[in-house]
Formats: sequence, C-alpha cells, structure tokens
Amino acid sequence: MRSFLRATRIRISAGAFAFVALFAVVAGPAGDIGWPVPIAKSVVAGDIGWPAPPAA
Repeated sequence: MRSFLRATRIRISAGAFAFVALFAVVAGPAGDIGWPVPIAKSVVAGDIGWPAPPAA
C-alpha cells in the first residue's frame, strides 16, 4: 500500500510540475503583446509623423 501511495504522490507532483512548466512556457510570450511604445516627444497638432526636413 505504501508503494502505491508513494507512486501516486510522485505522479501528482510530476503532473503539477509539468502543468506549471507548461503554463510558464505558454505565458512567456504573452508579456509582449506587440502594443506600440508611447512616443517620447510631445505631439504637435497636424503632425503626420514624417521626419522634419534637415536644417540648411
């Protein structure tokens, strides 16, 4: 009976470890969902995002 309980306990702990490891792998890429980073400069009305012409 002890052998059966030991085997059951090992299987349960291995299953829990596998679940946590799988969850960590799946949740890893979810941290970066591809949202754009906020711009560092202030937004000017009418600015369409093109670079300014070089100063002559």
